[in-house]
Amino acid sequence: MTARHTHTDQAQPAQAAPAGAAADAAQDKRPDDNTLYADWRYQAAERVQMMGAHFKINAWEQRFSQDKLAPHALGYLYLQHDRRRRKFFEVAAAWHLWLDHPDVRVLPRLLFELHHQFAPRAAGVGFDIREELSVGHDKHMASDIGAVYAGLAVISLDTAPGTDSPTGTWEKVQRTARSPLDVPAVSRIVLTDKTTMVCYHGTRAEYNAFTVQSTHPVRPASGSRLFEAYSVDRQRMLADAGHGEVLRWAGELSDTLAQADNGRITALKAAAHANTSRQGRRQA
Repeated sequence: MTARHTHTDQAQPAQAAPAGAAADAAQDKRPDDNTLYADWRYQAAERVQMMGAHFKINAWEQRFSQDKLAPHALGYLYLQHDRRRRKFFEVAAAWHLWLDHPDVRVLPRLLFELHHQFAPRAAGVGFDIREELSVGHDKHMASDIGAVYAGLAVISLDTAPGTDSPTGTWEKVQRTARSPLDVPAVSRIVLTDKTTMVCYHGTRAEYNAFTVQSTHPVRPASGSRLFEAYSVDRQRMLADAGHGEVLRWAGELSDTLAQADNGRITALKAAAHANTSRQGRRQA
């Protein structure tokens, strides 16, 4: 079952382009792909940081209610043209939450089940992740083919053993934390460009620091960073006892969702082409 989402999860707007002739001159030349995608990866990690912060608040506030949340959440990341910076991309996201239940408690098992549940449907047309799986999405997300699925974020309040993040289960954290600021989290991100990231959401004791390990460059085009990203080999991530199985099934599920979104876009383009052809014949 999905759970209601009680906080607005709106991504921060991308940095506005400078005004005037200088801005036009500066953006006449398309940025190279390394800059474009490193910037988009940075936005993706930043968006997951925000989703993690909201998720911690929601889970904390609902921990004693009948609608208490499972300690895992998914973020579906989309790539679309930036509304404020010409020739750049921006991230948009949808998200998926569950009510707490033994069936969704073990994270690798949850991802495994989702992958096998949706794989047969991914080959069909008309499967829109935002409608089928999410409980909400960013207001600025483009409709139809304007936004393309680009990755999966897996956020968990069960922090992984064998890593540098605070360790423990969500149940243990609830016994010791005083507020959402005391709740650690870990996020794993798999993108369709083969980027893998592991993100640590720190607690009050760590000044709520957010750090990112990534297999590919993660940096904003502006050069102004709000968090640090470090290069880590993917095999090292997969060999980690706390991340390996989660990353494996997150990757499988993300591939399934990418196939589904490709089918959605192909169907929309075919429908648009058929409609154009019909209009052409009527005019002829």
